[in-house]
Amino acid sequence: MQAIGKPLDRVDGRLKVTGAATYAAEFELPNMVHAALVQSGVGAGRISGVDDSQARRIKGVLEVITFANAPKLGVPAARPSSLTQPLFGGPNVEYNGQHLGVVVADTLERARQGAELVRFQYDAQKPRIEMADFKSDAFTLADAPAKTRGDLNAGRANAAQIVTASYDLPSEHHNPMEPHATIAVWNGDNLTVYDASQGVQACRETLAQTFDIPIENVRVICPFVGGGFGSKGTMWMHVPIAAMAAKLVGRPVKLVLRRQEMFTGHGHRAHTIQEMEVGAQADGKLTIARHNSLNETSMRDEWREDTGRMTGMMYACDNVETSEKLIRINKMPPTFMRAPGEAASSVALECAIDELAVKLGMDPIDLRLRNETQTDGSLKKPFSSRALKECLTVGRDKFGWSERKMEPGTNREGRYLVGYGVASATYPANFRPSSARMTLMQNGSVLVQSSSHDLGTGAYTIFTQIAAEEFGVPVENVRVEMGDTKLPEGVLAGGSATSASTGSAILEAAKALKTRLISLATATEGGPVSGMATKDVKAEDGRVFSAKDPSIGLSYTDVLKLSGQLRADALGSNGKAQRPDLSYYSFGAQFSKVRVDLELGQIRVEKMLGVYGAGRILNAKTARSQMLGGLIWGIGMALHEHTMYDPNTARVVTRNLADYHIPSCADTPEIEVEFIPEQDTQMSPIGAKGIGEIGIVGVAASIANAVYNATGKRIREFPLTPDKLV
Repeated sequence: MQAIGKPLDRVDGRLKVTGAATYAAEFELPNMVHAALVQSGVGAGRISGVDDSQARRIKGVLEVITFANAPKLGVPAARPSSLTQPLFGGPNVEYNGQHLGVVVADTLERARQGAELVRFQYDAQKPRIEMADFKSDAFTLADAPAKTRGDLNAGRANAAQIVTASYDLPSEHHNPMEPHATIAVWNGDNLTVYDASQGVQACRETLAQTFDIPIENVRVICPFVGGGFGSKGTMWMHVPIAAMAAKLVGRPVKLVLRRQEMFTGHGHRAHTIQEMEVGAQADGKLTIARHNSLNETSMRDEWREDTGRMTGMMYACDNVETSEKLIRINKMPPTFMRAPGEAASSVALECAIDELAVKLGMDPIDLRLRNETQTDGSLKKPFSSRALKECLTVGRDKFGWSERKMEPGTNREGRYLVGYGVASATYPANFRPSSARMTLMQNGSVLVQSSSHDLGTGAYTIFTQIAAEEFGVPVENVRVEMGDTKLPEGVLAGGSATSASTGSAILEAAKALKTRLISLATATEGGPVSGMATKDVKAEDGRVFSAKDPSIGLSYTDVLKLSGQLRADALGSNGKAQRPDLSYYSFGAQFSKVRVDLELGQIRVEKMLGVYGAGRILNAKTARSQMLGGLIWGIGMALHEHTMYDPNTARVVTRNLADYHIPSCADTPEIEVEFIPEQDTQMSPIGAKGIGEIGIVGVAASIANAVYNATGKRIREFPLTPDKLV
């Protein structure tokens, strides 16, 4: 019964379009009250006084909590980066928009009114906001020193051409459709939290440590997530703030971040300044690759954007140096954002490779193929699989690359200059411990349970397909439950790991349940396979039967009925760890065609193609959707997205979707997605790799390279806005 790989429609689609899918902010609890955050109005300084008297006089206000009166909480032992921050700023203020307090009231309007009336006296200081002004303060983390292999000077000496350039990628924010939201309710020492989270188990552990209660006393529920992209991958301060408030007022508390609060209520992609040096012999063989990055971090945390990882493994090169240095800035701590590391790294590496191809007079695809490798030079391990060559060559033929002209600025369509660009893509294929339970009911329905998440990526659908095919029942018979800590522990939804990790756990649960049914069928008297050795009995396509004579057998449901069982279940984990002698990545190639109006400085992406080698594709439709999302987001990285800060106050200027620009339908061109057939069972038992993040990697570089091919102007400061082109 084949289900895996089919373009099955979303099994949760009807729930979502009818509004029946319940998101974190939509749960209704008796006697629930509302909370509103009080945030800093300065970017740096110290609070010398607090006045909450006006807020407390508002009818319906139940409590006002600030750093001055908040109860002392525990410090989690294994903290996510977000909780190195105090719940409330004060007396020191480290960034504009830092949480300084919370007001709890019987209505949302009264809570927000109260929050506006809490007054702070500041001794303000000039914030550190422009990273370029503080380069002399850059520091290297002790556990992340520069990585060097080979001899850089020898690489320079052997190069016929060298490119040295710096690429500037600004701060960017996630902006998922669903705001961050938390509802917290206490029952004695038991805490239940409904949270918009990518990892309920991690949230549960952190809350237990924060409030110093047994972990079994905490339940976190999140059946649906309206996008996260990394912003919901760690527990941010508003979650324990809501739980603290609920404890103090003795009622359930709902706290939902407004859109403007999401620009300082959780992290962002760090601003990076990346210096590249790449050189090659006349035939294109790379002789040197140096990638030195500066990235912002907060005044308290030490966030490192791993820009060197891609450069260290992408191409065959003997002489490589990568490093990342940090600069402290008065901003919210950076965090994971779709394809952390590679999304930023690919901008610099793939633009520099393109510049080198121009200097060498080579086609940029040929330069990449000239340096193809099946070995990760950084780890000195072979890849479990690598289809980059196929991605580049298939894409070249399908995209119409032959229409590209080597000489920039010579391809025109009417008043527009036309250009073609390409970039390679990669992202680690992560595989993490995960578990799932599968239960067969007497009516033939199958329930699959795991605390993993569906961020909107299609995990509910994919897991339905895996369970149906491996267990041998129709997809209509399968129902999946996720996002609840009472379920078997599943992997956090991040790092492109969910499908391979939890999907493999479901595969093993199905196998274990079939084994249990065989045992039941052979041990129960009066059945057609009663008394047979279990090794002589199979379970496939909804039946338990004799391996020697398949006509002798009975249905799964008859096994339960005959044995007097209402249900049978089995737990599965995703098996043994990956082989340590291999390197695991997905690969791809991004192609872009742009039209440029030099008079107006307007850049339009006219056509895009992404070709990927990403393991076994579990659902052709959801996989394509994931890549489409990444490609469209790449347009935003290239042309639109930029979180801007006031240099005097450190206030986020672009703190709504009117000012923070993301691609609209009008910006979205014709897009095609292709997958190279690949099944990597070294990577995971199910043969899949992660695809959630690779779609964005390299897209911005391919667009920038296309703009150069169209105009002859090389823009190295992103986004590529009209003022930089005209």
